[in-house]
Amino acid sequence: MARIFECVCRHQPPQTGISITRLYDSICQKLADDGRALIVALDDFNFLDDDAANDILYTLLKAHEEYAVKIGIVAATTERVMLDTKTGSIFHPDEIYFPLYDEDEVRNILRQRVRTGFYEGAITDEAFERIVELTTKACDLRFGIYLLRMSGIEAERRASRKVEIEDAEREYEGGAKVFLAKSISALNSDERETLKIIYSIKGDVNSGDVYKILKAEVGMSYTRFYEIINKLERLRLIDVSMGRKGRGRTRYIIKKYSTDVMMLALEL
Repeated sequence: MARIFECVCRHQPPQTGISITRLYDSICQKLADDGRALIVALDDFNFLDDDAANDILYTLLKAHEEYAVKIGIVAATTERVMLDTKTGSIFHPDEIYFPLYDEDEVRNILRQRVRTGFYEGAITDEAFERIVELTTKACDLRFGIYLLRMSGIEAERRASRKVEIEDAEREYEGGAKVFLAKSISALNSDERETLKIIYSIKGDVNSGDVYKILKAEVGMSYTRFYEIINKLERLRLIDVSMGRKGRGRTRYIIKKYSTDVMMLALEL
């Protein structure tokens, strides 16, 4: 709310002694006086806990009733946020789905970052292509940018003028753990347990086997299990594909990361 205040009122709010309610009132009064509408863009919205997400949406969207000002919201999220009844009654978003970057798009974006952040020739083609491959697999461009940075630091540490493929490989495991821990922080206990079971099963993993374990351990319904699997897939923690099992077909769950890296991330 302080950041919104600064953008609307063109100066920083007092550092202490002012409540969120007063900030909100000042924002709305300024918008009303200037006859302006406000668009608030909330990136990584799903990383807010549900209570905070509902409070923010409800507070901003009620402004038209309390102050006769217009506030619109753009919420960028990798998963659906659970809204309470009160918030859901006034927040009716148009959903726009963006496809994942393909490997060529990842390569072009990371190449732009290399041109900006590295001296020419400071990263070998082999190291760069390995980082592109690992980034595409993780489905997270931030992971690729992190690998570029940390690989450069690793090359400096060993007093090399070039980032080699070994630098990227060395940083991959630690980087994957850090980024996985951020995604896992958005999971509740049932979702974490499901993920742990999936990665603890050796060999092929099919959804039926995972559900049997969860039903026996926590009494989970199949509907809830299906929702969790879909969420884990949306967060790029697993992939799901259809395959044959005996005479029928089943959903196979594919691990996107090594078991060791995932288990370490779950412990953070």
